Amino acid sequence: MTPELRIDGPERQKRRLRRTGTAALMVAISAGLLATSCAPGRDAAQPKVVTGTEFRLVDDKGATHAVLALENGAPLLRFLDEKGKSRAVVGLQEYGPSLFFARDNGKPGTSIGVGPTGPAMAFGDSSGNMRILLTVDSTGAPRLMLRDTSGHTAWTAPEPTKR
Repeated sequence: MTPELRIDGPERQKRRLRRTGTAALMVAISAGLLATSCAPGRDAAQPKVVTGTEFRLVDDKGATHAVLALENGAPLLRFLDEKGKSRAVVGLQEYGPSLFFARDNGKPGTSIGVGPTGPAMAFGDSSGNMRILLTVDSTGAPRLMLRDTSGHTAWTAPEPTKR
């Protein structure tokens, strides 16, 4: 074997090793840069706005406990009990804001809101029938109405004016 061949072989191998090493280093650097740019870090900016049509608050078993959604075009925040029944609702209705509390049987219990003539508060019995209504009409006049078990007005203050 000639001295040129003896030197040329290791030189070729050294060049090959250098090229392979350089390529491997480039791949490693690229992978590292890609991993750090895609991985969420502690300093990653959180989104300032989350957009959607319905949001659900669920527990670790997947049971829904609250829903924020549009229902019939009105925004509502609905709270559900462990059985999935709606127990409290905060919403914006046609005439203004409303707050509704249901009894454990799902029947209406208490509601507070703004109706077509002004603010109103109502209390229901265990069957969901409204028994006490407190309202303020469009002129600012207050009114209290009590209803009997059959749903008829038992007492009103002030008395309605007769025309």
